[in-house]
Amino acid sequence: MNIDKKILLTVAIPTFNRASELEKTIIQLSKERGEPFYILVSDNNSTDNTGAVVKKYQKLMSNLIYNKNKLNLGYSGNVCRLYELSQTRYIWFLCDDDTVLSGVICKIIRTIEKYKPSAAIFNCTWIDPYGRKLFAGVNHDVLYESIEKLTDYSVVLRAGFLSILVIEKRISIAKLKKTNYRDNVFFQISLLLLVLSNKFKLYEIATTVVHRNVGFKYGEFYKSCLVDLLQSIHIGNHNFKIRKFIDLKKKMILMELQLYLSQKLGLFRYEGRITSKTKRLMFKYYGFFHGLILMSFPVIKLIIPTGVIKLLFMIKLISIHGYKNSGAVYQSNINRAFKDERETGFI
Repeated sequence: MNIDKKILLTVAIPTFNRASELEKTIIQLSKERGEPFYILVSDNNSTDNTGAVVKKYQKLMSNLIYNKNKLNLGYSGNVCRLYELSQTRYIWFLCDDDTVLSGVICKIIRTIEKYKPSAAIFNCTWIDPYGRKLFAGVNHDVLYESIEKLTDYSVVLRAGFLSILVIEKRISIAKLKKTNYRDNVFFQISLLLLVLSNKFKLYEIATTVVHRNVGFKYGEFYKSCLVDLLQSIHIGNHNFKIRKFIDLKKKMILMELQLYLSQKLGLFRYEGRITSKTKRLMFKYYGFFHGLILMSFPVIKLIIPTGVIKLLFMIKLISIHGYKNSGAVYQSNINRAFKDERETGFI
């Protein structure tokens, strides 16, 4: 396929065995009008009908490009592959199962034409376990002009959600590919740090681009929630202060405990056993004292009765929705991780 160099944006979608979700995303993007853009789907060697679905829409959409990896590269490996294959100046990474909001392509392109950022992080919405539609992001566009002036690194951690990140393809990632980047699911964080270290021009953009369809089933808790993100920050040479990221994650320990305990309600599900490597990295990143606190999570989970957690959950729901509506929200969320047939795609 001949690439038009005047086109600024590629929507880069990693996918694996989620043909039905991917088809919905392609249909949403097919309705976008006003600005030319490419859609690049990288299939991580799916065994379902993903290829047939994409090829069906390729007959109708001249801007749809399909790549199928000969081997499963892992989630981060597939995101890396998308960066390599994209031939436009900017890349919008998009999860295959998030809901694309109408008109976002024009809004994204206008944003990058106006600001010419190295990276831009947009807004999103999602439904939390309490049945509330929440909003993540800023209410006006914010420019961060230098690493020194970036006092709060949480803006960088927001890019842990892939579908809100637009990045300029301005650097080679040959050296990054020689690292163990595939051993976590946050390649985009490693990439973002390198791009911003090459040229720091980071924007938070007030435009909401997707509704996040949150998954409920993940891999081993300590690796996916506590170690992977910090491991991605240790990969590659960049100009950020690693200690700031670690301190930020330490402040989130109570929130991580609540997430861990939510398994007793079936709100989320984490599978697998912690490995010796994950334990070693956890104590390396968090230190001995905080590492012990984190390792106590299973004990806390065992001690606190499920009934107590259910009662606290119900009290919170009543405070939000009132007695009349809280029961329905409770029933729709309790054990949802066991009722949901979706997979996270982190394979």
